Amino acid sequence: MNIMERIRTFFKLTLANTFLYDHAKSIYISIKLKRDKRIFMASFPSAQYVNYSKNELAQQRKQGYCSQYGQDFFIWTHYLKNQPKGRFIDIGANKPDINNNSFFLEKQGWKGIAIDPLKRFIKQWKDLRDTKLILGAVSSNEQKEVFVEIFDKQGWEHALSGFKQHLREEDLTIFDHTEYTINAQPLHHYLADDKTADVLLIDVEGAEMSVLKGIDLDLLSPRFILIENDDIIGGSPLIRQYLLSNNYACVARFAATDDLFIKARL
Repeated sequence: MNIMERIRTFFKLTLANTFLYDHAKSIYISIKLKRDKRIFMASFPSAQYVNYSKNELAQQRKQGYCSQYGQDFFIWTHYLKNQPKGRFIDIGANKPDINNNSFFLEKQGWKGIAIDPLKRFIKQWKDLRDTKLILGAVSSNEQKEVFVEIFDKQGWEHALSGFKQHLREEDLTIFDHTEYTINAQPLHHYLADDKTADVLLIDVEGAEMSVLKGIDLDLLSPRFILIENDDIIGGSPLIRQYLLSNNYACVARFAATDDLFIKARL
């Protein structure tokens, strides 16, 4: 555990539920973003580091964008606005609307599927989305996994839900949660006739490598891959090396959280 991880753990365990927590969190995030940008840009100097302000994100929301850090706005305005139709696969979709990376695409007429084992938002998906939500999980092999569903205190904590083996110990200590066993399997088990996608979205709280290894990227052939990569500050080089070796180029990073890859031209 590096110094920043120790600081984060200390703040969470010591200051949680105190009036100092939000202030300490703000300071930590500011330091984290600066370090993350420096580390990322040293490895990918031609990529973009995207960190929209609160005002910019609020304006994006008014235009119908939904992603937490402006991912959908960036991808649409830079790459997809001239592609009126396409297909997405949203793995780790979570809520159907707030902070969701595929909702804006659906509203533009795109089709796709969403995969998530989180049961609490089933009704919201049926009410708000045309996209089918599949209760399940993607992994490198067919196996049972213990899934932890974290309960909300302030309305956002559910986003920390994930496979128990990948969650942080302090989150399991601080937040109320429940556990249940789920079936996890490679992506092709969830796909019917259409086994391709234009955009692949992955947000699985630390299980990214297992998910990637459960996807035949040659067959799926997504042009874009947006993947959460925040286990360490600067992002995991393992995820990047895996995608680089599969002929993808890293073109952007969002607020110390997600990486955007585009299929490189041969």
